[in-house]
Amino acid sequence: MTTDPLAQLRALLHGEPSEEVWEAVCRCFRGLDGALREMALEYAQEHLERWPDRLRKGPSEPTRQVPWWPLVRTLHFGSSTTGPEQIKALVASGRLAGVTSLDLSHNTIGPEGAKVLAASPQVSDLTTLNLNFNNIGSDGAAALAASKHLAGLQTLEWVENLIGEEGFEALASSKHLGGLTTLNLRDNRVGDAGAVALAASKSLVNLTSLDLSANRMGYKGARALAASPILGNLDALELNDNGLGTWAVRALGGSRHLAGLRRLGLRGAAINSSGARALAVAKHLGNLNWLDLSCNEVEDEGAAALASARFVGHLTWLGLHGCWIGDEGVRALTSGQGLGSLESLDLSANEVGAQGAAALAQDVSLARLATLNLKENDIGAQGAVALASSSVLGSLVALNLSANFIGHKGVEALTQSKILGNLTTLNLTHCRAGEGSAKLLAASTALPSLEILTLNYNWIGERGATALVTSPHLSNLRELHLHDCGIGDWEAANRVKQASIHPNLVIYA
Repeated sequence: MTTDPLAQLRALLHGEPSEEVWEAVCRCFRGLDGALREMALEYAQEHLERWPDRLRKGPSEPTRQVPWWPLVRTLHFGSSTTGPEQIKALVASGRLAGVTSLDLSHNTIGPEGAKVLAASPQVSDLTTLNLNFNNIGSDGAAALAASKHLAGLQTLEWVENLIGEEGFEALASSKHLGGLTTLNLRDNRVGDAGAVALAASKSLVNLTSLDLSANRMGYKGARALAASPILGNLDALELNDNGLGTWAVRALGGSRHLAGLRRLGLRGAAINSSGARALAVAKHLGNLNWLDLSCNEVEDEGAAALASARFVGHLTWLGLHGCWIGDEGVRALTSGQGLGSLESLDLSANEVGAQGAAALAQDVSLARLATLNLKENDIGAQGAVALASSSVLGSLVALNLSANFIGHKGVEALTQSKILGNLTTLNLTHCRAGEGSAKLLAASTALPSLEILTLNYNWIGERGATALVTSPHLSNLRELHLHDCGIGDWEAANRVKQASIHPNLVIYA
């Protein structure tokens, strides 16, 4: 390749955009000065117009001097290194001009830094602003909401900023943020008052994604939102970790403004089986394809209700972690055979036994299921045998059976399966597997696609670990997790690593 920086630059800019090409483009400017650099910048500007802005990344320190700053469109400054003074210096340098995405999450800009940003005309090109975990407070929120320079924003992230009710009111009444489509206000703990203020907004009518998780919101806030036109264009609504309860679910389910909703997060929302029933019969949630009800007392009765929901046939992702669901609930959920679109199912931390596993294995509607999480249940060896011998779970690429005590017999069934050939990720943490189980995995030809294998807290020993890393059948393995597996001291672990015949395998032991 030529050593002429301009020739290199031309060749790179006529190639396909990528992070590697962008880094190479930036390196070209190190050998250019004066008029030559200006010419190269002008040439690059023209040819980078077709590039996605996310690839045109700036340095991770706001004060760093680099010759290619005018080409930057995306900035992400490292955690806890940027405060009000750094924001002032950044604005004074003029380097924010042209930037479309600014990520200042996990820093300390506070209200003062937020006000500096709000007052700068340089932020007028921003479409994405992430200020998560910056403690901007209500004053900082009010300043940003009142900034005419932020009229082009489409995505705004304000997670855990203590903006309070006043901050919510300022945001809701903003004359300049009507173009927002994505708004994340998680964990600002403002209660129902904040939700009521937001619901009254006349300008935030273009939102397609809204996250109000962990805001201490209850029925009153949910009812206000359900009646608000700002929900009219929503595709995704996250209300996780709020004490909503059954009545709030009924209010949301009866909202005509949510007819287009596809994603609904209700994790840890104080919902019981009655709430699950209310969700199942909701008039306007028929288009849901992603639903998270984890950490709610759904129980078997609620699972049975969900099986008959209007939206169940559309679901591609269903989260039921920690929902007190047992075999009866799984049988009810699968008996309708209406889960034909489902690609990911999380039933971890429930009370599912061998019969529940068998019900999953026999449900012909689960032919598209790619990810199944049964962590921390009680399916035992019998349940593992049922899953391994299933004729319908051939699409699985990720299977988590950790903390199920499937033992040697369960592992043996997996290694003899005829339907797990597409599996790339297998988690068998704390399953009472031993050295013999590890050797079965090493000798098996049933798992040719496996890339990540986790066997933490199983007593497989050094010989079992060595069998795995020297197996010719695990040639695609990239990660092998062997924490607390009885391998021995660091010297034994080092022997295992040195014995590996797979050069790309990373072993965690």
